[in-house]
Amino acid sequence: KSEGWRSLMYMADAYVNQQPADSTKWLGVIKEGAEKFPEQQFFVGNIMDYYLTKGMVNEGLTMVDNLLAVQETPFYLYVKGVLLYEKKDYDAANVALDKVIAMNQGDTPEASLVAEAYAKKGDIYFFPAQKIVEENSTLNIDDPKYNANEAKIKEAYELAKPFYEKAKELEPDNKQIWGQMLLRIYWTLNKAEYEALEKELGY
Repeated sequence: KSEGWRSLMYMADAYVNQQPADSTKWLGVIKEGAEKFPEQQFFVGNIMDYYLTKGMVNEGLTMVDNLLAVQETPFYLYVKGVLLYEKKDYDAANVALDKVIAMNQGDTPEASLVAEAYAKKGDIYFFPAQKIVEENSTLNIDDPKYNANEAKIKEAYELAKPFYEKAKELEPDNKQIWGQMLLRIYWTLNKAEYEALEKELGY
């Protein structure tokens, strides 16, 4: 029974890789794996990706809350933070992500989640600001709203910046979670930092 999760993992892979793929049976096996072996990130990670892809955020939150009621792990808390971020419940997302950071000080098996958690905290400020950037692209620079929006963008970038910088410090090779975001922030806030990072990234 302790190794039964492997069988379910291979079954899930078989269903998704066969031609044509059987997504119904794949989902059934993934759900069974998450229920029987909640400590295995393979099942929880896959089912959360499925829920996010399908826009089923509330279903995902119900499941991860049930898992957290049994065992509060950094991985489940990170998943909850991501789901709450997708729901735009940013205050609650910050609480979950802060717990991930607090639980993972040092060389723990899930320490890499700390960088992801910092980056997701940056996302909370950075990506809503992109809506304002898009709005400003449609406004005349003489429009009073343009300058007000520019101030909001800079404020959001200032808030996001230290979180992305911390993610970069912890996971310098994981550029996907901080690279483009920091570049855009530096372009707006500090051209010297922008040029230095652009050079570092090899652009």
